[in-house]
Amino acid sequence: MEEPVKINIVNLSPLATEFKSGDSLQVLVEYTFLFFDTTTVKNILLSELPSKKAAKISQMSMQNLLFTDIMLDQKTNSLKLKASADFVK
Repeated sequence: MEEPVKINIVNLSPLATEFKSGDSLQVLVEYTFLFFDTTTVKNILLSELPSKKAAKISQMSMQNLLFTDIMLDQKTNSLKLKASADFVK
């Protein structure tokens, strides 16, 4: 897997100022490994539709883009994932 592009510490418990030796430390971190061009993702999603429907939807705004079931294909060393989005007028 690639090095993270961005690391965001969402929550640290206890806070660094309250941490004592022997305490358990919990960290919630968001890692960003890849950036996606939403135009490319939109085109991939629309390519699965019949051309008339894709032409109509392509004029809409894409919102709530969600990637799920992320899997590393060890044979090809590539990421495979499912994507979904809402298209609104």
